[in-house]
Amino acid sequence: MSIFYLFIGMMLFDGESTETTKDYVCNKEISISDSKASKEFKKIQFYFCSKDDLNKFTDNQDVYYKEMSKDYDRFINEILKHYFEINLSLTSDKTDGIQNHAKQISLNSQIASRLEPDINTKTLKQYKDLLTNISKTSGQLAKEVFTCEMHLEISLQEPGKCPVCGMKLTKTQPDIKIAREKFGVLSNHLIAYHNEIGKKHSPSRNLHVFHCSMANKSWLQQGKESAKNPYYGKNMLNCGKLVKESSNSDNTSFANPNPGKCPVTNEGIDKNITYTHNNKTYSFCCEMCIKKFKANPEKYLNKQTDDENEHGKHGNNCCGDDH
Repeated sequence: MSIFYLFIGMMLFDGESTETTKDYVCNKEISISDSKASKEFKKIQFYFCSKDDLNKFTDNQDVYYKEMSKDYDRFINEILKHYFEINLSLTSDKTDGIQNHAKQISLNSQIASRLEPDINTKTLKQYKDLLTNISKTSGQLAKEVFTCEMHLEISLQEPGKCPVCGMKLTKTQPDIKIAREKFGVLSNHLIAYHNEIGKKHSPSRNLHVFHCSMANKSWLQQGKESAKNPYYGKNMLNCGKLVKESSNSDNTSFANPNPGKCPVTNEGIDKNITYTHNNKTYSFCCEMCIKKFKANPEKYLNKQTDDENEHGKHGNNCCGDDH
């Protein structure tokens, strides 16, 4: 059973760690190293300034869990902070630190998905599903590769020694092309969260969606100033247009069986991800779904429009691990 640690702004890698969290009993920011006690509840590890706070927490765990759930935006802010750091690296044609930031996105989205903000039941399920997708896709981006300088055919995802010569394996920088592809998938899920949850519940973030028609990919950006394209970097830094804000219910231009829902997963769509079939344009939640749709359009067009279970058939992998 996994335990998601309540680390806010914590860096878990390369020896760099701010190790900060919040004691929800006394409502103070604390250092993990200075905490006097801790306790696991609902697969999240809570830390406390004192044993007295631990005792108070133990007596009223649900109360303090709800207090932390009210604070869910704290985790979303961390997700966005690290997302923008990845964006900055890619616009500069660099991959330094990308995996570390992706780990933080995955960690914070895991924690946030365990919370229960005070929103209606349908929105809460959507909130959890979207954060699960964000966690999975950022986890893909966070994967590390270790190789042997003497035996380049050795490629492992864990540090250690070369199985051929025994030399210490070296961590390699991620391929920027692959990183950009995975960043595009992550962006789709963050944009979906922004459209479905963020704009309504946290409208002050000043987030906007930009789209690059050449890459056929979108990304989130703060402010409406000129585009900073993460998919082409310095070569075409300002290539991209601000996507006009529109109502989520405005789906009349698409032929989707369920308006506003991806034909493959029945999840929320990204209006910039489209495919035309038999002179009708359909919108999808991600590029992978277009591939699945192309392979067998009739499978998705002939299903009942009230079928809400398609996503369950994919086990959440359609827009997650398959990418």
